[in-house]
Amino acid sequence: MGRVSIEKLRHSLLLVIEKHSPLRTALKYDQNEECLMQTIKPMTFGHDLYKFQISKIRSREELENILFDEETNETYFDLANGIVFRCHIIRMMSEIDDDDDLAASSARMNDYILFNFHHVAFDGYSTELFQDELHLAYSNDTLDFERSLQYIDYAQHEKQLDMTKAEEFWKHLLDGFEIDKHLELPYDRRPSTTQRSGYGSSVNFEFDRELVENILAYADEVHVSVFQLALTCYYIFLLNLSNGENDLCFGNIHANRYRPELHSIIGMFVNLLPYRMKLDPTWSFEHTLLQVQNLCLQVLENSHLPYQKIVQLNHHQSKIVNHLPFMPTVFRFDSINTSNEQIQLDDATIYPLSLYHTNHHTDQQNVSKFDLLFSVEYHHINKIMKCSIDYSTDLFDQKTIKTMCDRFCVMLQQLFGSSSLNSATLKQTPICELSILLPYEINLL
Repeated sequence: MGRVSIEKLRHSLLLVIEKHSPLRTALKYDQNEECLMQTIKPMTFGHDLYKFQISKIRSREELENILFDEETNETYFDLANGIVFRCHIIRMMSEIDDDDDLAASSARMNDYILFNFHHVAFDGYSTELFQDELHLAYSNDTLDFERSLQYIDYAQHEKQLDMTKAEEFWKHLLDGFEIDKHLELPYDRRPSTTQRSGYGSSVNFEFDRELVENILAYADEVHVSVFQLALTCYYIFLLNLSNGENDLCFGNIHANRYRPELHSIIGMFVNLLPYRMKLDPTWSFEHTLLQVQNLCLQVLENSHLPYQKIVQLNHHQSKIVNHLPFMPTVFRFDSINTSNEQIQLDDATIYPLSLYHTNHHTDQQNVSKFDLLFSVEYHHINKIMKCSIDYSTDLFDQKTIKTMCDRFCVMLQQLFGSSSLNSATLKQTPICELSILLPYEINLL
């Protein structure tokens, strides 16, 4: 409960911005040097270092519109002047509220505090770091500024890395593959061009506890990570979903914090990596898992090569002239090590608001960066596993994606469900024989 002092919050945000320089870094393209120049803005109080806004609303629909606007409005950021962060307090007004109450000095219960970051300065891993730093700044009115490494140091170090070995690895991995090729998915409207409206939606589902326990037990038994096991299941699912397409390649969002010193720095480290594998449909599940594990270890060893350079190495394999290929299909795995996602500010608690559950009135109130993004979220402490499929509404209808989710769950139940008495045998059978047919489809056979 409690209230959040707006003045104290704004001061705390300045402390966080001062400590983490990416939140006040300007980006400009130098035409003479043909490179992107980074300039860290000094902490000159009185000058804009971030944007701050207070709005008042009276309905859930207004909240949804604001959230969608925050997600899509490019004018809220100014990269050339280092404005890459904004704080938006959204006050939920009641019938008895006076408009003058908007000038109140604190955010109260049922108000919303939205922190919006440009992706150039902030990745998903940075979220928990920001929450911790804001809590410390608000509680202690100061932060520890003794740091061994800054983001700019990492950027300079990355430029000096010898990328020869990594370049050879990615050349070999993607040799002969059309990197902009589309998977044979059950499209409702086939992609004829690379242009997308940007509109999308999502479908979310959660595995039951017994299934999660069986998945974790199997991963522990065969000494693989949950990520490697989930990735294997996704490969096999795509093999069967795409009618036997066995040369599969999709993107994976990689945290890219390969050194311990990088774990405490707010910034944009994420790298999109293409995971290509030629599956043999006659492989068993267990053999496929070993092949995927080996691929993951090799990719991890060479994950520091930026995606743009990986694409450039294989640009000749693109059929699209003067177009930077991208991975239209992406797999994402998030490992959550804490059950406490809220921010404690003195006696006030800020709870997270999931964007996935705010927009129900239309199928086009989300943004889709990819044609298809399959996400798995594993919570270590609670032993919970959630999945979501974000999709472009240019290509898919919601009904198709829901069916895709059901098919994935059917396959997992065969492998790890308690009702599958022969699950051990299934793990030895060819992966092409794993069924993704739904119960009513089986009855029609």
